[in-house]
Amino acid sequence: MNDQTKPQFQSLEWIVPKIQRDFSRNKNKSISACFRHYRKHNNLSLIGDYPILATIVNTVKDLRIMINRQKIFYAFNQSTELKEFPRNDKQQLIEQLLKPSSVQFSKGNMRARNDFYLRKDTLPVQALLFQSYG
Repeated sequence: MNDQTKPQFQSLEWIVPKIQRDFSRNKNKSISACFRHYRKHNNLSLIGDYPILATIVNTVKDLRIMINRQKIFYAFNQSTELKEFPRNDKQQLIEQLLKPSSVQFSKGNMRARNDFYLRKDTLPVQALLFQSYG
């Protein structure tokens, strides 16, 4: 069977440990350079620019490395998909990347989480998009 006709499954999970390694070795590593590196990778060809950038930013935030808006804005401008967005839209997307989600579950209290999902009168509003690996 030809490689082009094989079904492909692409995931961002494998880049998280690599990003953690790179940024733990060099805390001043450029987010835009990291984004360009993974954007060129063949195993991420079917994934959009924003999910790749969001994975990088969230992984770096999990390492407790400070990120400023200018570095993320510069990385947005490296993207062929995102650089055409109006400045206001880019700022809102950056704000979403830097601020934690409005609904968070405590990680230590599994019983409360199970009770929440067992209640018939509630719907889960938002699940955690990125989990820390390690």
